[in-house]
Formats: sequence, C-alpha cells, structure tokens
Amino acid sequence: MSNSVLFGPDEGWSLEPVATWLYTKGRHLREATALIEGLGAQLDAAGAHVDRLALMSKTLHPQLVGWSVFWSRKNGVRRDNIEHGATGNDSYVGSPIQHVHEHVEAVRLRVGAKSTDGEHSLVRDLRK
Repeated sequence: MSNSVLFGPDEGWSLEPVATWLYTKGRHLREATALIEGLGAQLDAAGAHVDRLALMSKTLHPQLVGWSVFWSRKNGVRRDNIEHGATGNDSYVGSPIQHVHEHVEAVRLRVGAKSTDGEHSLVRDLRK
C-alpha cells in the first residue's frame, strides 16, 4: 500500500508524522486528556491547524452514559463525564451527536459565518 493511500497526498501536509506518533508515543499514554492534547499538538506540527478535537466513549457504568475529552486551541483540554439523563436535555435532543448515536453514521455540517433556519444550538456554539 502506498504512502498516499495511508497518509493522504504529499502536497500541503501529511498525516505520516501524526500516525507515527500515534503508533509509537501516543499509544503508551494512559490518560485520554494527554492523548488528545498530544494529538492536537501533532496535527498542528504537521500543518493541519486544528482548532478543536473531541473524543467520546460510552461506558457500562451504572451512573454514567460515557465520558468525553475536549481540546481546543483557545481553552486547552478538559474531561467531562456524561451522566444518565443527559440525553434528555436540549443540548442533546436534535443535535448532530444524537443523530450519530442513533443512526451510527457521520454527520457533516458547514459551520459558516451565518446561521441557518432550524440549526441546533450545538452548531451555533461551534461557530463561536
């Protein structure tokens, strides 16, 4: 398999150093916060200029639906627990995240400068 198939085209920036970091140093990190913070730094160093990353995982915990780690260039990294019942609040109902959970498919949205009719509050938050 060619490098361009694995890591994308050569022009611009390459995922190769990011993948190398994930396969070597990144896989040994024990904390999800360190992994996401390091991944953000690696993507930035490779030229991707990512502004934010998120990692979410469901759990079998009786009190938690799951946990998440958010990293942004502006605010750094934070970890949150998602308690049972959170899926009934306005920030979840009708959101792209609900769609992903229920339909197990990607959602692609353009977060442009202007809001659109019927857009979820999560999209407005991402725009900010």
